[in-house]
Amino acid sequence: MIKQFTIVKKIGIAVKIQPTLWEINQEDYIAIIEHYLKLGINWYTFHAGSFESLWDKNIVLNHIQPEKWRNIIHEIENLANERNLKIRIPKNIFK
Repeated sequence: MIKQFTIVKKIGIAVKIQPTLWEINQEDYIAIIEHYLKLGINWYTFHAGSFESLWDKNIVLNHIQPEKWRNIIHEIENLANERNLKIRIPKNIFK
């Protein structure tokens, strides 16, 4: 996959990745950004676990907690401003 990122960057195609943050990797979001920055990717859309519960309130999800998500959003936005990254994060899902 690294080869593909290199090729598309070389020919001027913008690459966006969409990491999904779960309970198991929620602490790794900065490492995820740093990894892809080394490959020249600076466009991200983060996703928090699963959205199945938006339609079925009886589904119990065991992933990132709302307060933790708010903190992560704040930290990612700070990093994006420092590094001039394009970031899209769903912010209002936990109001």
